[in-house]
Amino acid sequence: MARDPGSTFGSARRINLTDRTRTLRNDVGEGDRLDFYRVRLNTRSSFNLRLNQFDENVDVSLLNRQGRAIERSFRRGNRGERISEELDPGTYFIKVIRRGGETNYRLRLSASTLLEPVPAPTPEPFPTPIPAPAPTPSPDLGSPSPAPEPIPAPTPEPTPAPAPVPEPTPTPTPAPTPAPNTAPTISINTGLTVDRGSTATITTSNLAATDLEEGGDRLVFTLNSPPSQGNLFLNGSTLQGGSTFTQEDINNNRITFQTFPGTQLPSASSNPFEPKISNSNVVWNAFDGQDYELFFFNAATGNTTRLTDNSVDDLSPQISGSNIVWQSGTGSSADIFFYNGSSGTTRRFTEDSIEDINPQISGSNVTWQKKFDTHSDIFFYNSSSDSFDVIDNGAGFDDVTPGISGNEIAFRREEFNGTANDGVFVFNIDNRSTRRVGAGEVASSDSFNFNVSDGSASTFGTFNLTIS
Repeated sequence: MARDPGSTFGSARRINLTDRTRTLRNDVGEGDRLDFYRVRLNTRSSFNLRLNQFDENVDVSLLNRQGRAIERSFRRGNRGERISEELDPGTYFIKVIRRGGETNYRLRLSASTLLEPVPAPTPEPFPTPIPAPAPTPSPDLGSPSPAPEPIPAPTPEPTPAPAPVPEPTPTPTPAPTPAPNTAPTISINTGLTVDRGSTATITTSNLAATDLEEGGDRLVFTLNSPPSQGNLFLNGSTLQGGSTFTQEDINNNRITFQTFPGTQLPSASSNPFEPKISNSNVVWNAFDGQDYELFFFNAATGNTTRLTDNSVDDLSPQISGSNIVWQSGTGSSADIFFYNGSSGTTRRFTEDSIEDINPQISGSNVTWQKKFDTHSDIFFYNSSSDSFDVIDNGAGFDDVTPGISGNEIAFRREEFNGTANDGVFVFNIDNRSTRRVGAGEVASSDSFNFNVSDGSASTFGTFNLTIS
């Protein structure tokens, strides 16, 4: 077995890559849950990673120099992981993460330089051949010239009568040529800044089109792609892809944009070696020589308390105020525990042979991921009703990586057959409603595409929205 890689960015093992595959073998276990590798690329390269030959669940992430994820591979069980990316020159990190018990693994890496295409040379034209002059025949000097024939006198032709002069044909007057139609001009397209959760009107100072032939009521905007961080309205009616409005609607302040309410939900990922803080209260885990245990600093009292003292790893702590949730144990023995900072009591939320991971907390509400043999579901604890429930107990997809803010839970859904229902969803604990909000985190910008037509010609444009 090769030397053990570091478990932090600073101690990451350096790997030199070429277009030939580099094979590394190592292991992750109870006291070594993370392996970091550092890769330096000097040219733009096609990067390929394969992680396999492990018995327990192992995941892998490709990170940039700042530690932000470029790509992740989180497949269930002992299925092999893979990442393929085209990368610019720079430094990158590979993070191998143990999700189950102790296991060996094989990591295969390669990076092939991507060459810029060389343009083919322009062929030079062939010269046009110049034809050779025909040979001039030489005179025959040996034969006498024949006597010339006598030339008869010409007979005069009779003088013809003059032809009649035709009447002039009148020139027709051409029909007038219609003036060519011109496409509309987008004269104003400044974009709009909207506070999150509020509504703003798109006026003629934000968006306007003009046309030489048509008025505002004949200039029709067609919405090619609607915004994704809110809704566009015409007189209160939602505009979808393919919907239309006119310049006259903009002139009369009939077009509005309303952002989705709420703030960005917390990240669903968690590094168990990093401390978590809320209102100056801090929780973290540390290795006590046998396994990982939890420690809590209470800012109100200034005291540090050891929350756990057992024979299993206590991982993935999260904190909200003085309330804490974490995963105790791994694999089928992983369960969720909750510490109430007000009462100083600990409560066990799960106790079964199914793996419970990725706990998250907001106030006293808690959510986590339960990994069944066939799929994963998102469970939650509702503190207002002191009850436990599941968001959607469906077996046709995985619900993973939950995050929670107040009474709303965000999670990612991965469909087994196809990708039509993949994406990021938000679930409301109180009314049990679920809505799809797209993929990725809440953006600070948005846009919609349109074309404006006068009935004969069109002009295309993009309108930008800044969400503050």
